[in-house]
Amino acid sequence: MNAKEAMSLTPQEKSDLESKINKWYGTETQKAKSLLSTFKKSPLYDDVRLLVTEFKEILPMSNKRKTPFLTKHKLEVNDHIVKVDKDNSIYDLLGFKTGVARVVRLTIADRQKKKGESTAPLNHYIPAGTVFIPKNSKSNVLAGVARRDFKQVEGFCFGKELYFVFSAKFNPKDLTKYAVLIQRLEDGQVGLIDPGVHHDL
Repeated sequence: MNAKEAMSLTPQEKSDLESKINKWYGTETQKAKSLLSTFKKSPLYDDVRLLVTEFKEILPMSNKRKTPFLTKHKLEVNDHIVKVDKDNSIYDLLGFKTGVARVVRLTIADRQKKKGESTAPLNHYIPAGTVFIPKNSKSNVLAGVARRDFKQVEGFCFGKELYFVFSAKFNPKDLTKYAVLIQRLEDGQVGLIDPGVHHDL
C-alpha cells in the first residue's frame, strides 16, 4: 500500500497500519544488525579509508560561488597509505582474484588542517553513494557490464560504514575506476572523491 492509498483508511485501519509499520521497522533493523555482524565475521575483508585533506562542495550554497570539483584526499588500504594508477588499480591493491568472493569496508575520515595550525576541529563524513565506471565507456559495453555486474557487486550502508560484497563471479578487469560521493554531517554539504586522483602523497 502506498501513502496515497493509506489516506482513505479509517482511523482504526490507520492505527493498525502504523502498528504493522513499527513492527516491520523493528524486524528490518534486527536484520540489518545481523547482516552487519555477518560482514564483520567474514573470513577476510579489506578496510579502505578515504582521508579528506581538503573538502570541496559540489553543491554550492550560493550562485556567486564557483563550484569546485574534487575533494582532496589520501587513500588508505588496510592501514597503509597507497597510490592507485593505471597500472595498479584498487582491485590490484586489494588482491582481487577471479573466483573468490570479497568484502570491502569503506569509511571516510577527516585529515584537514588550517593554515598556521597543526590540527583543525574534526569534521564527520558519511559515504553517500558510489559510482563504478567501466573500463570501456562505449554504450554497448556499458550495458553489458551493467547487466552482468549489478548482481555481482552489492552495496550496504550502515551509518558511517559502506560495505561492498563482490561475488566470486565478479571480474575486476571490467571496472577499474570508481567515484565516491561523501556528505559532511556538520552542514550537509556534498563532496566528490575520485580515488584515482592523488593529493598530498
